[in-house]
Amino acid sequence: MGVENITASQLLEMASQATANAAAKPAFSLVLREIERSAGTRQRLVFDLLAAAARLLAANAYPADEVLWAVMWRRSVEEGRLSEYLSLLSQVTTQYFEYLRRVPPDGGVHPWVVTLAIALEGIRELDQDRFRELIQLFREQCRGHADARAEILQVAQEIIPPTQASAE
Repeated sequence: MGVENITASQLLEMASQATANAAAKPAFSLVLREIERSAGTRQRLVFDLLAAAARLLAANAYPADEVLWAVMWRRSVEEGRLSEYLSLLSQVTTQYFEYLRRVPPDGGVHPWVVTLAIALEGIRELDQDRFRELIQLFREQCRGHADARAEILQVAQEIIPPTQASAE
């Protein structure tokens, strides 16, 4: 199967089917192996997935799978497009943080904190300064009034593994 023209929505549909139906897993595994051999396809999908995540957030919908795959394949992005990738991922992360304001948690930490942690980790790995700026922006948005996102942000930061510099 040639995967050079697979779309982000096709990839996500196949992933969903493989999760729901064991019989679909071998075909999905094959597609993933082919995608793994094609950095160009992965890079194209990364940008398609970020665009899909932005569209979902604009429609007030949850973009977990889109963010997960876009961050998981971040190393496929060519150096010349890293700035564009970081800009798009930062925009999606900021939109997601705003989305969390509109989706009331069921008490305690929001059930979708992992998506925020994944997005922030993807940014931190590639640009520590941008990561720190986003964390500061998010903290400022929560300051001065009751905002459930403050706890969500705290838990997301705890999920993110320490950098080598902070681990030493």
